[in-house]
Amino acid sequence: MDRKDLDVTLYLVTDSSYHTEESLLRTVEEACKGGVTLVQLREKNKGGREYLDKAFKVKEITDRYNVPLIIDDRVDVALAVMQLVCMLGLLIFRLLWQGS
Repeated sequence: MDRKDLDVTLYLVTDSSYHTEESLLRTVEEACKGGVTLVQLREKNKGGREYLDKAFKVKEITDRYNVPLIIDDRVDVALAVMQLVCMLGLLIFRLLWQGS
């Protein structure tokens, strides 16, 4: 997948700080049903296993709707859920997608 293939028309960035897991997953599901074109899982305060478990659950939802999923800042989690896109911060993002 090339950067220009990503449709960022309606881009959801998650933050579960104020959500239960159930409400976060429901929000992702409703956003996908509503036409979101890209989902970014952003979990700044979650450890590896907890982040990984949540990533698999979100991926299951986004896959049902053919919505790409970005895993924020965690290459290990992204690789584990077989993602093509992973954001490591602006510098890495530029290196990967713009060839800078």
